[in-house]
Amino acid sequence: MNSAIDHSPSESFMFDRWRLQSDGTLMHAGRVVHVPPKELCVLRLLLGSAGLVVSKDQLLGAVWPGTDAAEESLTRCIYVLRKLLKEDRDFITTVYGQGYRFDCAVVGPAVRTELSNSI
Repeated sequence: MNSAIDHSPSESFMFDRWRLQSDGTLMHAGRVVHVPPKELCVLRLLLGSAGLVVSKDQLLGAVWPGTDAAEESLTRCIYVLRKLLKEDRDFITTVYGQGYRFDCAVVGPAVRTELSNSI
């Protein structure tokens, strides 16, 4: 697997007014936002590779290992994440024919991105 998206679930990330804690709790303005398990995994992978395109195949392989998951499952996860992020839904960009990119500066361990260099 690509080491740019291979992250331990024990990492926490901060982006804009959001914080994804190491226990999987997503916080926004002091409030807890519930994130379902598959969506949480996709979010962690995107945050860990902020500013870089994560391919659909990488996401499908990491979130649904050993299964023949359809792209519709991934598309649904992205839809749910955008809905949870509400006014910040544009943080997740679709790169047509390639995958998805998280387009917000992220602070967290081992974040590999050009965006984090500007923080």
